[in-house]
Amino acid sequence: MQGTLLASFALIGLGGAHLHWLSLVLLVTGVLLMDAAVQSSNLLGQSVIYELLPQARSRLTAVYMTTMFIGGSIGSWAAAHAYERWGWAGSCGAAAAFPAVGLLGWLAARRHERAIPIF
Repeated sequence: MQGTLLASFALIGLGGAHLHWLSLVLLVTGVLLMDAAVQSSNLLGQSVIYELLPQARSRLTAVYMTTMFIGGSIGSWAAAHAYERWGWAGSCGAAAAFPAVGLLGWLAARRHERAIPIF
């Protein structure tokens, strides 16, 4: 999901490059890709937390959605300040930094197992 989200921000960033009609196509494609990635991430995240403690679904959902809201607020703040300082490219770069950090965290935390050769 994070790679798809990064690609969507690249398309959105190119959408602000003033390439006439191609900018609009890139912008719309990037936004649709971003929405699909965010919706998929939410679906997968909620399915994971619901498996943790089924009898506490409402509390887990409250914590999950509060965390998502706080993360969205921080992202909005960072993108607004980046836009003020560096314009469209800076705003898209700030937005892309969040899934990049998430992707790096996922890569660092996943288990590295060696495949056992089957004869």
